[in-house]
Amino acid sequence: MTCRLSIVALAALALAGCQQGGDAPAGGADDSGEGARRSSTSASGSASVSADGNGGASAAAASLGGTNGAYSFAGTVVGRADIEHLFNAEKGQTIDIKIDRSGNPFFNVIPPGGDNADAIFVGSDADDPTHWRGTAPASGVYRVLVYLRGQAKDAEETRPYAIAVGVR
Repeated sequence: MTCRLSIVALAALALAGCQQGGDAPAGGADDSGEGARRSSTSASGSASVSADGNGGASAAAASLGGTNGAYSFAGTVVGRADIEHLFNAEKGQTIDIKIDRSGNPFFNVIPPGGDNADAIFVGSDADDPTHWRGTAPASGVYRVLVYLRGQAKDAEETRPYAIAVGVR
């Protein structure tokens, strides 16, 4: 039997059980069908994903909450895996996200309560897929979704990335 948490449940657990600098629960989610993998971490952490071929994933634990609105994430993304990182922002704050990407991983930004179709930034469609700055449309937990496309995705290649998020 496989146990899966939705990303909303994972975020709720992280917020309920964490204070700034504390440990967040680790876990994975699979909402997108067979063969898709997703790993999630919260701010100030690193991520790695391992797949069991049936949509399972695992991630290293991380802490929720940045220092003075600064968050950083680093890890690797593999093939069809999606890696999600969480951070907090209040409605009206400016969010500034930059990715240092070797091998071209992309990122999307999903607002609180939204799903992937509600992304407020889609890196693979952007003129500059390495940077986004915008205003938070709502207060809550935002998700940064890191993924591969094209040959790197299809060939199950592994690509490193580092993301810096500023909220002010």
